[in-house]
Amino acid sequence: MSVPGTPLLDFSKWGFLSAPLAELLERLGARIVEVPVDDDHFHGGCMDRGGSLVIVLPERMSALEKDLSARGLLAYRFDVDTSNWPTGATFSDLADLEHAA
Repeated sequence: MSVPGTPLLDFSKWGFLSAPLAELLERLGARIVEVPVDDDHFHGGCMDRGGSLVIVLPERMSALEKDLSARGLLAYRFDVDTSNWPTGATFSDLADLEHAA
């Protein structure tokens, strides 16, 4: 008898917002690194480091801001619709921003 498997992750906006953050990070091979940043315009980034993802967040953010930013950065990285994200943040690729300048 086979048991129906559950998907590793629901790749929808709701899936990224509702999954426990620790589980989301583990399943996507990601970790959060907090850094001191003087630039108030920097709200985080996501980098691929050879098979693992590093979510870089400013230390100054509140726990809720860090949580929602990490989820949004991961969702954006995996092509999940991040429009109308709860923080009002807009996620973009740095390469796209460099071409726009």
